[in-house]
Amino acid sequence: MSKITIQDVARLAGVSASTISNYFNDRRGLMRNDTQKRIADAILTLGYVPNVAARNLKIGHSSMLGLLIPTVANPFFGELSLAVEQAANNRGYRLILCNTLRDAQTEQRCIQDLIAHGVRGILTVSGQLSKKTMTQFIRDGIAFLAFDAAENSSATDVVTIDNYQCVKMLTEYLINSGHRAVMYVCSDTLTLSRKERISGYCAAIAAHQLDENLLKINTGHLHHSYYGDADLIEMGGIAAEHILSLPTLPTAVIGMNDMVAIGIMTRLRENGVSVPQQISILGIDDIHFSSLITPTLTTMRQPFDKIAETAMDILLKRIDNPSLPIQNIKISPKLIVRDSSQIITSA
Repeated sequence: MSKITIQDVARLAGVSASTISNYFNDRRGLMRNDTQKRIADAILTLGYVPNVAARNLKIGHSSMLGLLIPTVANPFFGELSLAVEQAANNRGYRLILCNTLRDAQTEQRCIQDLIAHGVRGILTVSGQLSKKTMTQFIRDGIAFLAFDAAENSSATDVVTIDNYQCVKMLTEYLINSGHRAVMYVCSDTLTLSRKERISGYCAAIAAHQLDENLLKINTGHLHHSYYGDADLIEMGGIAAEHILSLPTLPTAVIGMNDMVAIGIMTRLRENGVSVPQQISILGIDDIHFSSLITPTLTTMRQPFDKIAETAMDILLKRIDNPSLPIQNIKISPKLIVRDSSQIITSA
């Protein structure tokens, strides 16, 4: 059988080859709905597959978008990636995923590879590029959107959870539940979002005139990356060892994310500390694992679908109109109370 061509599709649909070209190149503004349906039916009947490489070469870009994340080893980034991919698919785009390990050179190579494949829109998590480098890519016609604020954020749109309010709300929930010795565990490698979470914790503690109990875990010796993204369970285990060495245990511990919280809880239980009877453990993100472990984890939920849908709408508008004002959207988290925390009642 000979290869099906665009001319074959045009003949079956009763339109010109140029109309078929407009259909595939998203120039359908003046095309009647019944014409589009005839074309779609003809494509399906003939089993026509367009030459994507030739199309990209002709129009100078592709229907692909890029997503740069630190590593899929962190389930949070995996769940966010899935939500972003679904949001892209809903709008007729496909997603290329790149793991950068928060390394600026790796990130820049990924961006250059994506551009070489015709990608014009790129979403980033924890971007490491300088503002100068990012600005140059933008001048070259690439649209960016970040899922967390960074040094280069003033040059790009940002859609993120409200990290400050996230931990402030979580800490206040514990204080209102009777806890007076609340510890916050984080990494000593501080991104802007991690700093905002610490500020939220400190603000809630100060408002209630309680003592800060901030534990920063050194990530320099961890195996996979400087920021500890692939070693979060181990980070939680290290935190638990420190907690066990204290003369008096805190009544509640907040991990900087769910993976750290799960690591803390697991190591404490291995050492005979009951959760939540002796210590309440809480996390942030509400990854899928959080509802499956025992006890189930109290956490702050990041609405992945809402974040992804909002980001995709902004990015595609940015591709079409680079001169739009920069947006910085903060989406509210939601407290999810489960079994790993308890209310302390007065005697």
